[in-house]
Amino acid sequence: MRNFYIVILAFLLFSCVDVEKKYVDYKINNEVQHFGAKRVELKKGVYVYQYDGTDNYSDFGLKGQYENEEEMTFMAWVCPDKLQDGPIIDNYSNLVWIQKDGSIKYHFKYKKTIDSKSEYHEAKSKSKYNLDEWIFITATYKQKQYVKIYVNGILENTTIHSNMYGINYIFTNYFIGKSEHGGRGKYFYMGQIDTDKINIYNKALSDGDIKSFYNKTK
Repeated sequence: MRNFYIVILAFLLFSCVDVEKKYVDYKINNEVQHFGAKRVELKKGVYVYQYDGTDNYSDFGLKGQYENEEEMTFMAWVCPDKLQDGPIIDNYSNLVWIQKDGSIKYHFKYKKTIDSKSEYHEAKSKSKYNLDEWIFITATYKQKQYVKIYVNGILENTTIHSNMYGINYIFTNYFIGKSEHGGRGKYFYMGQIDTDKINIYNKALSDGDIKSFYNKTK
C-alpha cells in the first residue's frame, strides 16, 4: 500500500510540471519596447498595457531569430475593447489575430522557394471572444503536421497540413498589437494585453502543458 501512494504522489508531481521551467530553454526572454501603449494597473501590483487601436504597439525585436523552426508556440492573455481585426502577435509570417466576427485565428505564410508565390495555413477558433473579458490565446505549429488554436487552454481547431514553414520568406520583428501585414502599420489592436505573460517557444507545447499554463496564470 505504501508503494501505491508513492506512485500516485510521483504521478501528481509529474503532472504539475511548471511549463516555463520544463521548456526554459525554449522561452524567449527579451527586452520589450513599448510605443504609445500605456501601462495601467489591472489590480493591486498587477500591470498590463492598454492599446488604443490607432498607433500603439509593443516591439519584442527578434527579427529573423526563429526562422524556419520545425515547431512553434505563441501564448497571450488579452482583453479586447471592441470587435475588430486586431493583431495580437505578428511578425508578418506568423499572425495571431482576433477577428471582427468574434473568432481568433493563427495564420502563417511561407514560400517554397524564393521565387514562388506566398502560401498560408491557418486555424480559426469556433468560440467567440467577449468584449472587456480576459481570454488566454495559444497557437501552435508543427512542421508537416498541423496548426492549432486554443482558447482558455482548450483546443478549438486543428488544420492538418504537409508543408514546410516560412522557407525564404519575410520575417519582421515580433510586434504586439500591430501588424505590417497588408501595409506598414495598417492594423492595430484596441484593448489590453498582459505583455509579461506573452510567451513564444520554438516547441509545440502539448494540450496538457497549455492547460497547465492557463490554470497557472489565470
